Amino acid sequence: MHVTLYTCNVSTRIACLPVYYASGTSLARFPKDGIVLTDSLKNQGHEVVKGESVTVTNVPVLGLYQTKTLNNSESMASGRIVLYGDSNCLDNSHLQKGG
Repeated sequence: MHVTLYTCNVSTRIACLPVYYASGTSLARFPKDGIVLTDSLKNQGHEVVKGESVTVTNVPVLGLYQTKTLNNSESMASGRIVLYGDSNCLDNSHLQKGG
């Protein structure tokens, strides 16, 4: 499996809220009836290896999915799944400043 790391130096907006995608990977696949949001990001691996900045458009970074019950209805047994490719949302190490 090939994994590409991306980084973004600007904030994007989701539902009118600014969202910062520090670095991470794209979504490889997601359920067809889910919602996938894309953004333009820099290919961090290419930049490290080649020393050139390359921007990739339509990179899938956020997936939203509403599960259904067996009779295809939303009920207390259903739920929501959100998948976000930004690895820095898992910790706060990117917020620490060296001193």
